Amino acid sequence: MRTLSLAMLMLAGCIEQDERAANWQYIHAAIIIPSCATSNCHTNLGASPIGTSAGGIAFDDWETSYQIVTGSPCGEPVTGNIIIPGRPNGSHLMRLLRGDEVRRMPPDSPLPPAEQELIERWILEGAPCR
Repeated sequence: MRTLSLAMLMLAGCIEQDERAANWQYIHAAIIIPSCATSNCHTNLGASPIGTSAGGIAFDDWETSYQIVTGSPCGEPVTGNIIIPGRPNGSHLMRLLRGDEVRRMPPDSPLPPAEQELIERWILEGAPCR
């Protein structure tokens, strides 16, 4: 029994846990801007007068994009829009990221599993803005 306990402790030390912040301000800077707010996708920066944001959603500003994704401004209770707080499987954003919809986002290459898991954890934790 003691050997099993020791083995379990050693194994637990080898498992990496994502220590990154599960809040929109971090996710926006670390994942959304480099993966989604790129040329000809979800940005209006440098756009023509008619704009270039895909689907009419621009992720240029973290506070504005937070309100688009959650349906609420930062600091207000999240009502849901592209995500449903606490329900990643019911969230349109997660279905797009996983490729469960007609198309996958981002279209060029899927987000790495660790990035998808962080966004999923953010949704599970109620989609905090900061």
